[in-house]
Amino acid sequence: MSTRHHSNILCTSPVRGERGVSIIETLVAALLISIAIMATTPVMINGFSSLKTGQAQMALSGSVLAEIDDIRSRKYYELIEELYPGMVPVPNGSVATEANVYDPKTKATMTIVYTARNQAARDLPEALDVKITAVQKRGKFGTTTYEFETVVANLN
Repeated sequence: MSTRHHSNILCTSPVRGERGVSIIETLVAALLISIAIMATTPVMINGFSSLKTGQAQMALSGSVLAEIDDIRSRKYYELIEELYPGMVPVPNGSVATEANVYDPKTKATMTIVYTARNQAARDLPEALDVKITAVQKRGKFGTTTYEFETVVANLN
């Protein structure tokens, strides 16, 4: 830029060939920014989907743990009588199934299968193997099946 002095006023005027940002440069910059945004969109969508899946799995784990706590909080002989009514002694390997339990909070259906462990041929089994199978709906992605296992023992 050239500078001219007129009295006490400083004037600047552009030298030939020197201009501001052209409309073409602005459009190219906007295009590059748009491409960058479009490139990161699938990553963000996958991230949100993974977050939602993780939240659903945590909620399902909490529901299953609550179900296990409920099973363990029952008196053992009452649990056996409920599962195997009028079946004393309970043979080793006897299976009882609780009907499908639907949890609307997690959109999962749980099936609980109890298997008696009665090695000593007593009236009441020493323990119950508890297997919880949870089938969780995942919207447009179909369903996912999870299995949880624990043992409930007769401590008396």
